[in-house]
Amino acid sequence: MTKDLEKVADYRGKRAKGKIESESRSCAWTDSPLIQKYYIHPTTSGHINANWFMWVKEQFFSEPVEKALSLGCGDGCN
Repeated sequence: MTKDLEKVADYRGKRAKGKIESESRSCAWTDSPLIQKYYIHPTTSGHINANWFMWVKEQFFSEPVEKALSLGCGDGCN
């Protein structure tokens, strides 16, 4: 079972990396650093300088972890 999980993780990791490297940055209004700082970050983390990744880290991971699963993450790019 562990080998199957490692194969899946390796496949998804390579796919996400390829997607990041091949696609250009989108131009959605949510990509703006000002929109993120003053609207998105306060809504998701409660702080203007902390995105949702930082909030999850502070809330659930007191120590570093080697791997984590993000359910409902869309294409798995993050």
